[in-house]
Amino acid sequence: MDKIITMKQQVYHILKRRIADGTYRHGQRLQENDLAMDLKVSRSPVREALKQLVLEGILEETPNKGVSLRIFSEKEIQEVYDLRILLECYAVDFLADHPECFPLERLNSVRKYILAMDGEPIDYVVEPNINPHDAFVEATGNGYLIEVHRRASFCTMSYHRALFAGENYGINLQQHLDIVDSLLSHDYKNTKKILVDHLLNSKDIICKAIRENTI
Repeated sequence: MDKIITMKQQVYHILKRRIADGTYRHGQRLQENDLAMDLKVSRSPVREALKQLVLEGILEETPNKGVSLRIFSEKEIQEVYDLRILLECYAVDFLADHPECFPLERLNSVRKYILAMDGEPIDYVVEPNINPHDAFVEATGNGYLIEVHRRASFCTMSYHRALFAGENYGINLQQHLDIVDSLLSHDYKNTKKILVDHLLNSKDIICKAIRENTI
């Protein structure tokens, strides 16, 4: 059983990387048999990984057509980011009211990773190392909030590379750093302003990519 679980996790992470780096195109069907042959594994771990990605909203299953990489509309992206703004601003307010929950060590770690970036590609699977959003949301300890936020953040991972393409690479990293620095200075009002601007900018980048069909 341990071997099966481990294999499923490996397949799951491989598929996540491929989805994030553009190996699969939006709307493309992902066939169990083809993936199993490509990855040199049995169909079982592939099937389980695909099911998990469907549950997480990244892939979609259509009767008689199988599983494909989900295509988001601009309206859906707007709704995802509207939700994230609400959840993340709540998390910042929570930290302001509960200083004992402040994730100092984790934020310092995120800051260290951001400053160490030197133009290298960002692997979505390890992106939490430079992601302050999860750090302060998870600091609330609210399981429901954390799960909803994770799903809202994760379901759009197929657009991840647009957020770090060209000049967006430096802009996004700087915005992440600004969020961390503002939190570390306990300037929560300013943190929310920077945070909202960052999320709206990310939303605009993705919507533009959808309109121009560049991703």
